[in-house]
This record gives sequence, C-alpha cells and structure tokens, in this order.
Amino acid sequence: MASVLGNLDVFTIRDRTPEEYRLLAEKLSQQILQMEKILETLIIIPTCGRKNLPAILPG
Repeated sequence: MASVLGNLDVFTIRDRTPEEYRLLAEKLSQQILQMEKILETLIIIPTCGRKNLPAILPG
C-alpha cells in the first residue's frame, strides 16, 4: 500500500503526459496484483497450517 500511495503522491506534484499516466496505471496495476497475491497467501497459509497441526494442539 505504501508503494502505491508513494507513487500517487509523487505523480500529483506536476502535470503529466498521457504516456506518463499510462505508465503509472501499468505500474499501479502490477503493484495491486502483487498485493492481491500476498493477501491470498496470507489467507491460505493459516488454512493449510491448521490441517497439518498435531492432534494435541487446539484448533
């Protein structure tokens, strides 16, 4: 999130060309996809981990 916000903050400092807007949109799209993958991993890991816990642990 910090990366996306940082890019937007810097981008608003001055007027940009249409090409610069396109490049920023591509960069932000890539960063959002990376965050989505990270979030999916964070959701999946606890689920997988619980299935493999020893029977003596609650959960």
